[in-house]
Amino acid sequence: MSGGLRLNFLDNEEDDRSSSDEGKGGEGRGGRSLHLLGPEDESCTFSIRDEGDLLVLKKQKDHERQFEIGTADKAPLLMGEGESVFDPKDIVCDDNRFLGRGAAGTVVKAIHAPTKTPLAVKIIKVLGHDHGRRRQLRADLGLFKNTAADCAFIVRCYAAYWEKASQSIHLVLEMMDAGSLHDLRISAEDKKMPEPELAIALFQILEGLKFLHIRKIVHRDIKPHNVLLNSEGAVKLADFGVAKLETNTAGYCDTFTGTQLYMSPERIVGEDYGTGADIWSLGLMVYELAAGKHPFPPISSVPVLFDILIHRPEPRLDPNEGFSPELCDFVAKCLVRDPSKRASAVQLQAHPFLIREAPPMASQVDFARWIRQQMQRASSAKAPPR
Repeated sequence: MSGGLRLNFLDNEEDDRSSSDEGKGGEGRGGRSLHLLGPEDESCTFSIRDEGDLLVLKKQKDHERQFEIGTADKAPLLMGEGESVFDPKDIVCDDNRFLGRGAAGTVVKAIHAPTKTPLAVKIIKVLGHDHGRRRQLRADLGLFKNTAADCAFIVRCYAAYWEKASQSIHLVLEMMDAGSLHDLRISAEDKKMPEPELAIALFQILEGLKFLHIRKIVHRDIKPHNVLLNSEGAVKLADFGVAKLETNTAGYCDTFTGTQLYMSPERIVGEDYGTGADIWSLGLMVYELAAGKHPFPPISSVPVLFDILIHRPEPRLDPNEGFSPELCDFVAKCLVRDPSKRASAVQLQAHPFLIREAPPMASQVDFARWIRQQMQRASSAKAPPR
């Protein structure tokens, strides 16, 4: 084509429908058309199909042409409403400062260079070059980022990008300087979380779950490692949507993992599941934080876990072992094999355990002080002897 071409995106419903009928439109760029404007005899309209690193333009009633995109070292994965808050090129990772390691990737410290904002970057390795899978990942990331931005009890996602050199997805996340509930429990003197502090944390966790569940969104991976805290006493759900993302990339759910220890019975047997699956996981997590150990013995295979979940009595805390009756009842309301009989997040927020223990503002201040004490204990334990 010749003569001063320019590009227009057309939000044309008729174009969307025709593209959809061809089984190729309505994806990637939102099903829009691309119109190349030039001399009248050369103007034409293309439908758009996003194929990962290729932008496929199909001229109506003509052959396809492919144009390479995403050739930058860091290609943004979020567009439109889910667009990144930070430009990926401004994110500087410190690959030698690990915040955590998991089955599907690592978390490292980072900084937003222009503002010096401390960040955490989760790096998820992507196997294969399935463009359809990467398109789905982009949709999952958009949902994750937009939902987290609307809730103060979910760790915020500032950006997501594809790094060509490492063939991995990078999630740029809010820094939570106190680590996870797992970290704090391990740091505690008796490896347990006191009931007053547990109640304050639970109140905030349930705020996050309530936000998701009202919107019919299942977190899918509630466990102590995925609840993060900061030194000011804030408690937030992490990795919302990332459990699905990791499954779609590394496929690690095909093997037995620690995450499966928190799965509900209906998930283990392959049944449909809803928000009640998160409540079961919450109950196991509360049991573990209060008792200092997971309710199940060491498990190395799915069949063993299946037997425990389906044939053994549901786990219970015992008031005779020093737990309050209210806490024991809270756990019992969560760990019910029939998901239709489990309490909801809204119901649990009104539970006597939270009403008795959880926060006026003074308690929140005490909670932040307790968190800082555990951080200091953990730091002292890591310090080399003099």
